[in-house]
Amino acid sequence: MSSFQISLCAAPAQYEFGAPSQKWSRPNHIHCISVCWVLCRTLRPYLSTNRDYADMIDKIILVTLWHLGHQESYPCVAERFGLTETSVHHRLLTVSYALVKAKHLILQWPSLDEILNLEEGFQERYKSPGTVGVIGDTSINLLDYSHVQTANDASPDIYLQLQAVCDSNFRFCDVYTKWTENCKDDQKFTGSPLQRKLEGEVLPPDLHIIADSTYPAASYLLLPYSSQGKLTATARKFNERHSATLTCIRKAFGLLKSTFPRLKELNMCVNLKF
Repeated sequence: MSSFQISLCAAPAQYEFGAPSQKWSRPNHIHCISVCWVLCRTLRPYLSTNRDYADMIDKIILVTLWHLGHQESYPCVAERFGLTETSVHHRLLTVSYALVKAKHLILQWPSLDEILNLEEGFQERYKSPGTVGVIGDTSINLLDYSHVQTANDASPDIYLQLQAVCDSNFRFCDVYTKWTENCKDDQKFTGSPLQRKLEGEVLPPDLHIIADSTYPAASYLLLPYSSQGKLTATARKFNERHSATLTCIRKAFGLLKSTFPRLKELNMCVNLKF
């Protein structure tokens, strides 16, 4: 578990920021306030170097979380926080760059001792021995295609593909993203940093990560039996247990997108060429 996750567990139930007029009444909003409290502590060394923001770190993080947690436009967010649209945009970029710099504190591959604890969690919750994580992916729509070029100049459907591994408590321990024209891209895992990491034998030989049938067969990935042909009773029971464990990553993605609805669709301009 990263230092960020440990701090989040210890975050106070309420943390005052001089919040905007609209209260954070829903449960996921309370969670966002706890996240904001932890982010203030985590990102302060990376944000305090900017003299313009040294004394208002809590507010610029709150602006960022509010923007990610709602479908409000820039003008609405700017009016809510008493800022200009340019200021809102600049604060979003500032926090985003700080998150990139601090990603090693927020997202960490578990140590060997932590891996053994993860196995206990899956065994207790899903009765899945030897499992230390579940891998899956989700697609995020890109609404603005104006700067995307394709080989045949056709109007593309572009997605941001998010691949992640989570533990039995729906916490992410690895995340990888890439742009793709196909939301069902079967090559999502091939060539990813995680594949290179797992090929380096970071997992003991008796442990594995649960994956669905779109992932390649590997000693560290546990896939279901193929549904083609007649399965034995043992194989069917294995697939049922495998499918139940796979719901873990689906719930993790659901929690992520319900907390940060901006991740359902990205209304942004990107320069891509396929």
